[in-house]
Amino acid sequence: MFVAQLPKKLRGPLSYLTLPHTVPLLTTLTFVSAAVAYAHIFLLRMFVKLVMVVTSVCIPVTLFISAVWAFVGIFTCQWDSDQEPTWGESVG
Repeated sequence: MFVAQLPKKLRGPLSYLTLPHTVPLLTTLTFVSAAVAYAHIFLLRMFVKLVMVVTSVCIPVTLFISAVWAFVGIFTCQWDSDQEPTWGESVG
């Protein structure tokens, strides 16, 4: 583009004129993309610790509640009906 020689008989505008018109758009998009990337990294640094703490607390608590629910379910579901209690059968 910079070393090309101009033709002797120039009929109209060069096709290279569109390239300089895209420079402001490309520059703007580059800076906006960089700003969004830095903001994303900043938000990750702020909230990743909170997410890790909540996850490390919620998973064991949920597993404990599920274990208690299953343990209590063993004793409460057996004597609800007139059937004899059975061990772990889904069909009476």
